[in-house]
Amino acid sequence: MLGLGGGSAIGILRDDLRLEAPITVVELDPVMIRLARAHFALDRFADLQVIPGDAMIQIHAIRQRFDLVLVDLFNDLDLARGVDSRTFLHGLRDRCAENGSLCINTVAYDAASDKRCEVVKNHALKAFLSVQEWRLEEMNRMFIAR
Repeated sequence: MLGLGGGSAIGILRDDLRLEAPITVVELDPVMIRLARAHFALDRFADLQVIPGDAMIQIHAIRQRFDLVLVDLFNDLDLARGVDSRTFLHGLRDRCAENGSLCINTVAYDAASDKRCEVVKNHALKAFLSVQEWRLEEMNRMFIAR
């Protein structure tokens, strides 16, 4: 997972979907890591590794491949810097196992943010064999790549 927030996605994976596989999370903001541990019981989850750092760098530094890579990187409502770069999408492809999947959450709330979502989608189409798009809750554009 790239982007921790409060850790709600981990709760969904573990509690709702009963995923027992190890989870690795990269989170830039040490305050978010502390808040997730202090207020959202992050440490209750077994086999969870939290790596403090910039996902734009860590995606190339981590050599492990994963069955599922989740990207939820924002600065307020805007995609974090670099999420819409070709280099980042190719790095994500390299982190996916042979039959792995990538899930990227994006938000389109105006023309500029919608354009950035399209850029993410177009880079994903060049890096992966298939890309599905789901539009959720009016603004979210979720891309599932394999």
